Amino acid sequence: MPRPAAILAGVPVDAAPQLRSAPATRNTPLARRWARARARLGAELAWLMSCERGACRDPRAAEWGRMRGLIAAAPAAARPALVQAGVGRRIRYRADAPGDDHWATPLATLARGAGDCEDIAILKYALLRAGGIDEADLGLMVLATAGGGGHVALLVGKERPLVLDNRFRRPRPASALAEDRLVALLLPRGFVPAKDSGTPAQRLAATAGL
Repeated sequence: MPRPAAILAGVPVDAAPQLRSAPATRNTPLARRWARARARLGAELAWLMSCERGACRDPRAAEWGRMRGLIAAAPAAARPALVQAGVGRRIRYRADAPGDDHWATPLATLARGAGDCEDIAILKYALLRAGGIDEADLGLMVLATAGGGGHVALLVGKERPLVLDNRFRRPRPASALAEDRLVALLLPRGFVPAKDSGTPAQRLAATAGL
């Protein structure tokens, strides 16, 4: 995730439930990039499910199957914490090289044992989706941090959502991220900006790669 000198707009993170119902767009660079990432994710999850049914014997699929099985077997309310802890143990944070901001698939992140904030958030998204959480309850949050940088975390749930953020060991309520600002949501239905697309933050989110 790039670290711009300043991101000047956005809304409080606990406004995420209201933002979920706002109009979405698929016609910005970031929206199109998210659509491509979701298409790759869907194809990878379909392949992994075929492996679980015996169509392949790839060791990566076997590891994924064990993780997915543990998550699916847990009560739904316990799954976010289980994913946050499991990914935190396996994956360390590693920023992309300057000028090479790549959105990795879940298996690629697991194979490296490392990823940047959006790689980690996409892995958690995939595990919860594969583990039985409705995809409509999931979304990526594009955040502006207090230090003026950009960040991505996973939002889980609608009315009282939890945030799965690689900066923290446990899931947190959205209201706990009081120092951050929510710039946009990346939802299954598209890119939802937090404010008017003419604000500096929205121009950043609409044109910059994550």
